[in-house]
Amino acid sequence: MIVASREDIAEQPWLHKEHDLARAVLDTDDTTHRRIMELAAEPSTGSWPHCQVDQLLVAAAVEVLTGARRQPRRWRARSEDRLSSFWRGVGPDRDRRSQQDPVADVLRFLDEG
Repeated sequence: MIVASREDIAEQPWLHKEHDLARAVLDTDDTTHRRIMELAAEPSTGSWPHCQVDQLLVAAAVEVLTGARRQPRRWRARSEDRLSSFWRGVGPDRDRRSQQDPVADVLRFLDEG
């Protein structure tokens, strides 16, 4: 399993031009969130040269949320400097990551599961 918060996962589809899926990730239930993290770690999800963590997360999100395995609209991610546009679009209040300890949210999720 590749462990990541919903918010961290949502940023990846947005950076790969999957804007609707990025918003959908923020609304996933715990089961869907966990399935994206599990699928991202499966060997069949990635392929050389697309085996970086961000690419695995976006590929898993695409498959889980659409029900079909396909390439994202863009393999090469846009600059993370542009993420402020994503958060302005969805509303910064939707970013529920702890600013003091971003890993705490993920660890709490794993403890509950």
